[in-house]
Amino acid sequence: MGTAFLPALYVKSEIRQENELRIADVEGVNVVRNHVLVWRNSSPEKSFYRNLAIEIRRIVEQNLNDVVIPIRAEK
Repeated sequence: MGTAFLPALYVKSEIRQENELRIADVEGVNVVRNHVLVWRNSSPEKSFYRNLAIEIRRIVEQNLNDVVIPIRAEK
């Protein structure tokens, strides 16, 4: 038996049989990790990157809204 502190996104994506472990929030602890998609404004592929960002955000909001808080970047 052991204890591990895992991010909720990891637990949701990697733990297949939830009955094999006990998952609990640690009250008062808010651990965050930021992921960003960045490209040069002069990039000839900036339209592709914008569309990619829109698609990633859609997938995250649709499938991970219980463990991910999207932050809207300024344009």
